Amino acid sequence: MRWLVALLLLASAPLLAQTRGYVARANGFDLDQNGTVGEVGVDDLICDEVGGSDVSNRYSEDLFFDGTAEEQIFVDCSGGTDNATCGLPGTPCLTLNYALNTRATTDDGQADVICFKNTCTPENLVLGGGGIAGSYVRVKSGNEVRDTRLPTEPLVLAGWDADGDNSYPPFDTDDTSVLEGTGLTRVLDVGNTDYFEIAHFDVQNYSDSSFNSDTFGNFQASQYQNLHDMEWVNIADRAGDVRWIYIGDTHEHMVLENNYVEHGGVFIIRGFYDATGVYGPVLVKNLTAVGDDVSGDSWAFWDVSGYLTGADFVDSVIDVDAKTWDPALTQHIGFQFNNCTQDLNVVNSYIAGFSTHFQIKGGSTSFCNGGGPGRLTCDDCLIDRNEIVFDTNYGSLKGKAFGLDDAGFDESKMVVDVIITNNIIYNVLPAKMMMFINDERRDDDTAFPGTLTAVNNTVISTDSLNPTTRSFIWLEADGAGIRPQNYVLKNNIFNFGSDSGRRQINTEWAPSGWDSDNNVWDATASYIWNGGSVRTTLADWQSDTGGDDNSAECDPTFVGGLESAADLHLAANDLCALDNGATLLTVTDSDYDGPDNRPVNNWDIGADEVEEGEDPPAPDPGDGIVLSGSGLDGSNTQ
Repeated sequence: MRWLVALLLLASAPLLAQTRGYVARANGFDLDQNGTVGEVGVDDLICDEVGGSDVSNRYSEDLFFDGTAEEQIFVDCSGGTDNATCGLPGTPCLTLNYALNTRATTDDGQADVICFKNTCTPENLVLGGGGIAGSYVRVKSGNEVRDTRLPTEPLVLAGWDADGDNSYPPFDTDDTSVLEGTGLTRVLDVGNTDYFEIAHFDVQNYSDSSFNSDTFGNFQASQYQNLHDMEWVNIADRAGDVRWIYIGDTHEHMVLENNYVEHGGVFIIRGFYDATGVYGPVLVKNLTAVGDDVSGDSWAFWDVSGYLTGADFVDSVIDVDAKTWDPALTQHIGFQFNNCTQDLNVVNSYIAGFSTHFQIKGGSTSFCNGGGPGRLTCDDCLIDRNEIVFDTNYGSLKGKAFGLDDAGFDESKMVVDVIITNNIIYNVLPAKMMMFINDERRDDDTAFPGTLTAVNNTVISTDSLNPTTRSFIWLEADGAGIRPQNYVLKNNIFNFGSDSGRRQINTEWAPSGWDSDNNVWDATASYIWNGGSVRTTLADWQSDTGGDDNSAECDPTFVGGLESAADLHLAANDLCALDNGATLLTVTDSDYDGPDNRPVNNWDIGADEVEEGEDPPAPDPGDGIVLSGSGLDGSNTQ
């Protein structure tokens, strides 16, 4: 799989602001901490055998430009020797464990840098005492939602630029830095370790089949971690609750940037945050996670529970064949937000291979109260500018882009505000549910406090199942109780292609805060409001709901055509959605292709805004889908 990544390589330049997925690069370090990685003569001083001096058999050099020298300890897992004088490039240590826990020092005010080459076989590697306390702010850029804090003088574990060409593995195939785990379980345990950076090497073939285990690392009670420019392949067995990374307890400021994961476990990322600490933020950026027809694929990509505030997933590619992992399961979840997690953002990513791409659950009153003011799940959550693809036929009641589910919880602490904007949602195999299901049931006596806003999305289903029982939008009345009342549904395109007789919206109650307008509905599909009779015309729907006065029933014209979903940018000659949208700058100023793309007025309906005088992006010759980050090579730059 990794050879595909090498098809498109960005040698020394930083990743483009909107590049989706992992792209191997020569240097992802930012040693001078100015926000630009890979600067020649600056960011390539680390682990390169040049410029340092021998201080107590450690290679001493000021790597972070702060006037204090760091101690580099070199490890050759094939030709080194563990002894009291190892650590220089010419006399390296043999094992990472010896370098980290015997040669490294934590009480001298100098950060330690461990540089290794060849193939090492550590298990449950301990990162010693971490780095020197302190952090700096990297100002947000591109699609990042917030500024990021990174350690100023971290403990570093990195691949060795042994050939001295200022290029690091895995990009530089002349250098080998691999952690090999055949027959082993967890790679390392970083619980209670703060201020570290792990970068530029491969991890492969670790397999822990025990329940509730973490094959790469258990990141509990730790803060200020930076993991970047790494490739993990075959790092988890499919049995049990196995995770690539587990994040929990008092955990703060984690960055996972420009990484590749292939077969990453039952959960690729999982975390549980109780009600007694401070958690977040977590940034996952330019991640590619893939799977194919072998065991070990993910069935829930990111599952978070508890008091996490601030989780951002941007510019990434998730393309796993979760159904292959366990064909008997009827539900495989991409992102699962549970139990009072808040401020979650998924932006500019490609997400495929799941039955439910986003599932949002409430939490029990006792858990989310935490002895203090109650917290509400997904307060201030944004799902924006993503491509969401149904490419697996689950053949069950599941199959939805967005779901709100009670899951047996006491729902007095449920969803507050969720904003879903500028997404392309379509299927290449039969799917039963395209937009979102809300089968939420509230059994307490408090009002549902939040608003679900869906604005400027393009939703296309050209091969749907069970047309009269499943819809683009379905509000299911699952028992008694107080149900969500506040919805904003504007500027969306819903279309079934050549399929006719489909059900496009079905509400089993009449929300009091229903605000729907300027949508493009399918003229061949029907509507149901408040569990009533089937309506076949927009006029009937308008009469029932009192909304959608400025909506229409028509077929939009797309650049690549409607049936193929080859390119769902709106065509410049469209007579259906072009210039017919409402101006909603208080909700978003973006379209699918980027921020600040919406005009002051005369918006287009759907995810794409046609810019006057500009042609849409050219089709991608690699996969024929312009909007796809199918992404095994991380090449999509939409």
